[in-house]
Amino acid sequence: MKYFLLKTDAKYSSPQLIDWYGKVNPKHIHKGVSYAIPRRQIIYVESNPNICFTDVISSPIFLVSPMVRDIMKMYEPQIVFKEIILLDQKNRLTQLYLLPIFEEILCLSSKSILNLDHSVIKKAVLLEEAVTGKHIFRIEDVNNTYVVADLDFVESILRRGAKGITLTELDMDRRDVSYGVLERK
Repeated sequence: MKYFLLKTDAKYSSPQLIDWYGKVNPKHIHKGVSYAIPRRQIIYVESNPNICFTDVISSPIFLVSPMVRDIMKMYEPQIVFKEIILLDQKNRLTQLYLLPIFEEILCLSSKSILNLDHSVIKKAVLLEEAVTGKHIFRIEDVNNTYVVADLDFVESILRRGAKGITLTELDMDRRDVSYGVLERK
């Protein structure tokens, strides 16, 4: 199976969140502690009359449109979602997004290349054994949010006309079972 990193396409003028950290603490975007995030939040975005509400916003927090959420529920029904309403006050624009609380998988092979503090993946190589049967998940081995989806999921969102998404195909390591997993320090 092929796997891809999901990110916002930089060619789109996607929403730029303002003062989001006080409302959504990244430490709480994990199973077991997500109860600390309210069920619904309003987050302001920078005013932009040309804003494009893409189907995925990958930074500073990972958000998805209702269409992508519906597809996620088909593939991974256990994912919990928090509602985030993005608001451009000056241009009177609002859009509903959802913050998914993904399953996190320790899945990077020792062949992966990361920066020193494990916040940036320079080259991701997934352990096939760790991701087999998973459709969409978050990589646990890093200090930032990297969301991975399999080919079936990606094809589903693309068939429905998802916009503003860029995909990077990831390499697979079939030999490096669990001994070569990067250790988190």
